[in-house]
Amino acid sequence: MNLAELPDLKLLQLFDLLYDVRSVTRVAEQLGQSQPTISIWLGRLREHLQDPLFIRTLGGMAPTPQADCADRSVPRDS
Repeated sequence: MNLAELPDLKLLQLFDLLYDVRSVTRVAEQLGQSQPTISIWLGRLREHLQDPLFIRTLGGMAPTPQADCADRSVPRDS
């Protein structure tokens, strides 16, 4: 799974925010987008990386093991 090969930078931003906040609605608010738009972007991300990445739970969106692995590869500001 290589996040560096994403076709659209907004998908990397989506992954990073969703991994941190675990809420599609909160990600939508932070990005100034609608919740359905974020869901569509998440679908594209899932398709590109061939993994569900996040599973809906009572506590929010829980990352899959592949998402945990991919998160370690996302560059962070120092």
